[in-house]
Amino acid sequence: MELGSGRDIRYLIENFYDIQKLRIETYNRIVCYIKENAERIKEEVSESAKELIEKKKYAEFVKKYVLTEKINISDVKNLVWYHNQLNETEKGLYKRIDSWSRNHPLRREFLNHVKGIGAVLSSGIIAWLCDPILKADKVSQLWSYCGLAPNQERRKGEKVSYNPKVKVLCWKIGQSFIKFRCFGRRLYLDFRAYIEKREPEWSALHHHNWARRKVTKLFLAAVWEKWRRMNDLPVSEPYAISILGHAEKVRPEDWTEIR
Repeated sequence: MELGSGRDIRYLIENFYDIQKLRIETYNRIVCYIKENAERIKEEVSESAKELIEKKKYAEFVKKYVLTEKINISDVKNLVWYHNQLNETEKGLYKRIDSWSRNHPLRREFLNHVKGIGAVLSSGIIAWLCDPILKADKVSQLWSYCGLAPNQERRKGEKVSYNPKVKVLCWKIGQSFIKFRCFGRRLYLDFRAYIEKREPEWSALHHHNWARRKVTKLFLAAVWEKWRRMNDLPVSEPYAISILGHAEKVRPEDWTEIR
């Protein structure tokens, strides 16, 4: 089947995340209803289902009994239908997005081996960043395009100097690393500990954002180096971290943990 262009797949990726957000919101509404009506519902269900409610495992109850329609609760019947429709749409989008980039050389040789970077993020990186990387002689130019250079905050009434959609993609990349036990998460924890000690007056959110941003920039530097080398283009020295008293070079192979 014809899978479309990079521009086309960007729209599909944005739709995927929109659908995913709606599905999660709908799921949370169902869980909230079960929680608020737990006393009544537990008297109407089997002993095994009742046990989950008594243990306040509402999310597990919803996944096991409500979304599968083993138990029908009339007040959320339409929400359950809507959730399941969204879930099927999300799966279909995922399959198509995955197919689009599956055989791309950057994904085959690098992104598939990076823990925390799945099919959708891989497709986003390829669709939004491969061409800009070939034009960026320095990694700082790529960071600027992604909205990760210094003083690139959005200001009211001013035109931004970066691609806002790519900045959102980079935020998702950083968040994904934090969720997995991987090289990216280890870097995040090191950066987080460092900045908490250096800037104790900052808020926890400020510490988190600073550390995530650092990790994302290092990963983008690895993607930049890998893709340019694959295209026989010159690269500069890998970006150095000097956070634990010594400088370490972070190379693309440091990110590859999946064989």
